[in-house]
Amino acid sequence: MNHAANRSWPVLPRPALTREVLDLLASTNVLLCGPPGIGKSGVAAYCAAKAEQTGAEVVRISGREGLPQDWAPPAGRPLLVVDDLDQLDASSAALLARAMTASASPRLLATARLVPACPPALARLLLEDRMVRVDVPALRTGEVRTLLESALSSRVVEETVVEIHRVSDGLPLHVRELVRGLDAAGRWHREPAGLLQADVSAPLPQLTDLVEISVAHLSDAEREALDLVALSGSLTVESAVLVCGEDAVATLVDHGLLREGRRSGQEAVVRIASSLHARVLRAQVPAVRRLDLHRRMTDHAGRGALPASRWVEWGLAVGEVIGADEIVDAARTAAADGEWTLAVRLADAVIERIPAGGRHGLALVDALILRAFERRFAGRPEQAADDLARGLEAWGRLRDEVATEAAADRLIHLTHHQADLLQYTFDQPEQAVAVCRATMADFDAEPGWAPYRGVVELDAAARSFWAGEPDAARALGTDLGLASGRAVPAHLSPHHLRLVAPLVLVRGFEGDLTAALDLVRRLEPQVVAASAHLPWTHAELRSAVFLARVHCGDATSGWWTEEEPVAATTDPAVVRAGEGRVAAMLGDWAFAAEALADARHALARIDPSGMRPWVLAVESFVRAMRGEVGTAAALLAEYDAGTPLISRGLAPDTQPWLARTLLATGRPDEAVERARRLQGWARERGYALVEAEALHLVGVAAPGRVTSDDLARSDELAIRCPNVLADLFATHLRAVARGDDPVRSATEQRLAGLGRWLPSPAASGGSAGSLSRREREVATLVAAGLPSSAIAERLALSTRTVESHLGRIYTKLGVRRRADVGAALQDSGVHGPVVRSD
Repeated sequence: MNHAANRSWPVLPRPALTREVLDLLASTNVLLCGPPGIGKSGVAAYCAAKAEQTGAEVVRISGREGLPQDWAPPAGRPLLVVDDLDQLDASSAALLARAMTASASPRLLATARLVPACPPALARLLLEDRMVRVDVPALRTGEVRTLLESALSSRVVEETVVEIHRVSDGLPLHVRELVRGLDAAGRWHREPAGLLQADVSAPLPQLTDLVEISVAHLSDAEREALDLVALSGSLTVESAVLVCGEDAVATLVDHGLLREGRRSGQEAVVRIASSLHARVLRAQVPAVRRLDLHRRMTDHAGRGALPASRWVEWGLAVGEVIGADEIVDAARTAAADGEWTLAVRLADAVIERIPAGGRHGLALVDALILRAFERRFAGRPEQAADDLARGLEAWGRLRDEVATEAAADRLIHLTHHQADLLQYTFDQPEQAVAVCRATMADFDAEPGWAPYRGVVELDAAARSFWAGEPDAARALGTDLGLASGRAVPAHLSPHHLRLVAPLVLVRGFEGDLTAALDLVRRLEPQVVAASAHLPWTHAELRSAVFLARVHCGDATSGWWTEEEPVAATTDPAVVRAGEGRVAAMLGDWAFAAEALADARHALARIDPSGMRPWVLAVESFVRAMRGEVGTAAALLAEYDAGTPLISRGLAPDTQPWLARTLLATGRPDEAVERARRLQGWARERGYALVEAEALHLVGVAAPGRVTSDDLARSDELAIRCPNVLADLFATHLRAVARGDDPVRSATEQRLAGLGRWLPSPAASGGSAGSLSRREREVATLVAAGLPSSAIAERLALSTRTVESHLGRIYTKLGVRRRADVGAALQDSGVHGPVVRSD
């Protein structure tokens, strides 16, 4: 299946960067810096083309080719675009410097890859602030997605996008070669949903050639140093210099092949600058050199100079005898760092070496647990179940031969992972809790094991919460001293921290975001510290914080960034879903629809945490707000037809979206029924904010069915719940019940500002119903007060196209001015998006 190899490679628009460069060029000279393949030349070419469109004369110069001795710039103030400025010979640099220091000097836009990036003759421009350096950033995941879909003319599975972004380091050149290599190897496959998916894990000849070409100029000593760092992952600068010499290391840093940094904020280390280079170079190191470098590292630096996981992997490759316990510890370290491929390789090494009844039985159990965890998240639950069964069998043989604490700890982990499979993969939450209770009974029956019972009880309580029953988590949280405002209890173990994420969400659903964030502030340091022992706990906590924030109307923090370490241990489909959830809250319907669809397709393949129903709920409303009523109804039906039991814990966030979808698709009676069910469910569980929202949705769907008891209860919840949303829900409910349109309209705008969009039952057939999807997007942004230029930038349109849409919008809505668009949309039950000031 050939998708891209024979096509011209697309140019990725980078509007923020190119706008910055063009703004700077209006008053100064610009030097674009970055490593090879990051797209400096593409940005320069785009900006040069824009300058030519405005009538400027552009002179293009290649730094590799240089300038003739009699060169002089054209008269006037042309724009000189110099690619590879760092490659200019001394004579050409002197000619260019003379031109730039003349009284009527031209403007300069240059690219360079090295630091320092300027030939000495041109350094004055930087020193005298007559040239500004702009560092070209790597592509973010979303930009890689856009580039892939443009090159392949197809949507791409989210896991493939994330993996290509990781392997390529976000360098456009690497992305291009990856795509072409995957094409040549026939590794693109189309999923049933129509999306493209590819296996990026196996090596590709094109990438090997690309890397080898980039290092072909190195001396033997420099290549040896590069191989050493590739094998090490990260290596202290002191050790690299001891083994390979200072000159070789310094040259590699100057050429941008090594990147300097800090390990744990202390030791200076070097790493391969590109993960693609590291991956290829590590695989290419000859066996003899691998053995020689390992010997020299042992003699001169010692194993503390590099991460334990890499040292163990390296030692195993050269035949060093390493104990099973040390290998398992290294696998745990790799897992905590998000290096799951390495972690599983190390776990495999333990499993292959230790017979079922061997003396290293604990290490075997640990390795099987670790591999089972990875297999579950890789969509291989049956294999994960086999590993856990083997682990339980091995544990049964050694339970009486090892210390009680060690045996109990392994049984706790086996129980936890078995319950995870039952709850999140096989949708059997009651059986998952039953597994926990069976282990609790085992602990009660064994002399001396009772103290470990509480850990499993905590696990059962957390599971009950995710299945929609928070009482056990609340009670245990109180018993453990986790109430808001208290000091951190000294007796907490890593297992106790499993309860923190559910408690954060309980507070969020109660509407007490302050208490939720206080709990995070006090306990997150312990969660981070426990990541090596329970690597998923921090990601689970950050997910809970995110959900609590957006549920309480706060999207200022958004999802975590790609640079945060916790993102490495989080399912990329869940991260993508979170991006869509924030966009939906902000009313950015186009981006929300794209992100949520990506997440939905990815989670249809692998959904180890049971998040897909939540995505279906949010996307159904987003599609309705885009006018895609049929798609919205289909997503809602899919939710109702196959909602797993594990989704009940997120009902406070999913059910309001579904009720609003019913409203937006003209089904108010069903919306009332769903809201009433949610109201009763939330009241039983003490979720004040959720109950307040459910009552408010009853009023939105059917004002005539609001009772005096409803109004009194809504007012009571507004007093009890420390969140402005509860007060707005009560105010809006009274306004719709009394027919107070001014208060209703004003409150709806405030609710929209907090992410609670309110279509009326007539939304699908009002005056806005005739608007196309794009016209609706433009209209909502006009209603929010954005000028046409800002709308054009946000929707990637020309200003002329926006104005054309606006003319048709005026006609369809029957208005004559921009100021009247918002009122016309409100009359149709559609509200403008929240527009961030930044």
